[in-house]
Amino acid sequence: MDLKCGDKPYKIVAGPMPADGSIRFFAYGFEVPDVSEWTVSPNLAASRTLLTSPNPDPNHDAPSALAFTTLDDIPVIVGVGSFSAIYVWNALDCSLQSSIWLEQAHQMRLLAVDVAEIGGRPTVLCGGYTSSLAIWRPDTRSEHHLRVGSVLNQVRSLPGGRVAISGIRGIMMVHLTAHLPGRRVPRQMPQSASPL
Repeated sequence: MDLKCGDKPYKIVAGPMPADGSIRFFAYGFEVPDVSEWTVSPNLAASRTLLTSPNPDPNHDAPSALAFTTLDDIPVIVGVGSFSAIYVWNALDCSLQSSIWLEQAHQMRLLAVDVAEIGGRPTVLCGGYTSSLAIWRPDTRSEHHLRVGSVLNQVRSLPGGRVAISGIRGIMMVHLTAHLPGRRVPRQMPQSASPL
């Protein structure tokens, strides 16, 4: 859901609901530098900010899309955004577990994300101004791209390793298997950024 608060547009995404019956959601936006987690119950409204690692672009925005999944039996939040960034937070305490900038994505903004199980392993699927379906495996940090030649604004995983992607030129269905072709690229943080 999109809403406007003051002069900034926000997106609201429902998160995993706590066992106490309170409501939990995340607010983020294109012109906002952070993601905020909100928990609301009849007696309390509280928020906290999900931290991101230092970004090489001082004017970076918060993630432009979020997805929820489980990695190694831990619920996590996956976010994508400016500078081809992928963030993974622990959904229980909102601590940053991992952050990378995709090296083959030309530092372009990512607009959409989903998480699928491909070959029995969790796989982050994302796209945006990269004009490719980016495929990133959190366990190996390997990066692959399927070039589609169009800005992607939606990525949805479907059963059986299928992925629906849509962009300004239409909709495409792709089928991913356990073997992803492509060369391995060593992962490093950009020189102007340092890991947490």
